[in-house]
Amino acid sequence: MTNKVVVLVNKNSDIKRLADLNGKKVAAQSGAPAVDYIQNYKGSDFKPTTL
Repeated sequence: MTNKVVVLVNKNSDIKRLADLNGKKVAAQSGAPAVDYIQNYKGSDFKPTTL
Protein backbone atom coordinates (compact mmCIF):
# COMPACT_ATOMS: atom_id res chain seq x y z
CA MET A 1 0.00 0.00 0.00
CA THR A 2 1.34 3.43 -0.93
CA ASN A 3 0.63 6.43 1.28
CA LYS A 4 -0.30 9.59 -0.58
CA VAL A 5 -0.52 13.19 0.53
CA VAL A 6 -3.03 15.49 -1.12
CA VAL A 7 -2.52 19.23 -0.82
CA LEU A 8 -5.55 21.35 -1.72
CA VAL A 9 -4.71 24.93 -2.61
CA ASN A 10 -6.34 27.89 -4.29
CA LYS A 11 -5.26 28.17 -7.95
CA ASN A 12 -3.68 31.55 -7.12
CA SER A 13 -1.66 30.08 -4.25
CA ASP A 14 2.12 30.25 -4.07
CA ILE A 15 2.13 26.56 -3.08
CA LYS A 16 2.97 24.49 -6.15
CA ARG A 17 4.78 21.50 -4.59
CA LEU A 18 5.15 19.88 -1.17
CA ALA A 19 8.36 21.78 -0.36
CA ASP A 20 6.39 25.04 -0.64
CA LEU A 21 4.62 24.11 2.62
CA ASN A 22 7.75 25.00 4.62
CA GLY A 23 6.93 27.96 6.83
CA LYS A 24 3.17 27.51 6.33
CA LYS A 25 0.56 26.36 8.83
CA VAL A 26 -0.80 22.95 7.86
CA ALA A 27 -3.75 21.12 9.43
CA ALA A 28 -3.59 17.33 9.58
CA GLN A 29 -5.38 14.70 11.62
CA SER A 30 -3.28 13.51 14.54
CA GLY A 31 -1.74 10.11 13.91
CA ALA A 32 -2.41 10.28 10.17
CA PRO A 33 0.28 8.80 7.88
CA ALA A 34 0.41 12.18 6.11
CA VAL A 35 1.87 13.77 9.26
CA ASP A 36 4.81 11.32 9.26
CA TYR A 37 5.29 11.76 5.52
CA ILE A 38 5.39 15.56 5.69
CA GLN A 39 7.61 15.52 8.78
CA ASN A 40 10.13 13.18 7.11
CA TYR A 41 10.02 14.86 3.68
CA LYS A 42 13.52 15.89 2.58
CA GLY A 43 14.17 19.48 3.66
CA SER A 44 10.98 19.72 5.71
CA ASP A 45 10.92 22.01 8.73
CA PHE A 46 7.52 20.65 9.83
CA LYS A 47 7.06 20.84 13.59
CA PRO A 48 3.78 19.32 14.78
CA THR A 49 1.80 21.18 17.43
CA THR A 50 -1.56 20.49 19.02
CA LEU A 51 -4.52 22.83 19.19
